Amino acid sequence: MNIAEGYTIEEKGGRELAGKIEGLLGGKLDPIYESPDVAYAYYTVLSGEKVIGFVHGVNQKGKYGGMQIILATDLNGRIMDCYYQKISSPEAGKFRSRSFTDQFKGLSLTDFLVHRGLAEHVDGTDDRVGKVGDPTEKSHEDFAATLRGIMKNLILLNEFGIMEKSDAVMRTK
Repeated sequence: MNIAEGYTIEEKGGRELAGKIEGLLGGKLDPIYESPDVAYAYYTVLSGEKVIGFVHGVNQKGKYGGMQIILATDLNGRIMDCYYQKISSPEAGKFRSRSFTDQFKGLSLTDFLVHRGLAEHVDGTDDRVGKVGDPTEKSHEDFAATLRGIMKNLILLNEFGIMEKSDAVMRTK
């Protein structure tokens, strides 16, 4: 794995980009976890000399504190793997379980935009994000924060132009 580059919202589009991200997420960026000067690192995943994907993460505020959500995506922005580098929930084990994180495999930004009603169903599928089950009895706010963090991660991957051509490119209504 090699480091691709570091990017900030401030450098890549400033207030205009921050506003676009807030619109897609449905709320303001948190001034602590998501300030425009926070650097996001993108690592390339190699098979020999060939780039086959990216690894990247975001900080996300959860009910019990900060989360660090890491995604591995293919070149089209589809999730290959998802894990928590940090989660403070008393039900952290349930969030970290493969039965939960595997539900995100194959999803892309388009799936999250469809879920939020911001994109058309491009391939005739239904709301795939809506089918992801909350693994907990008590930490519903952390489940919602997880969905937001994963969507934010995919938005940044798209908006920073990490992928040249992707199914994750927005297809808004």
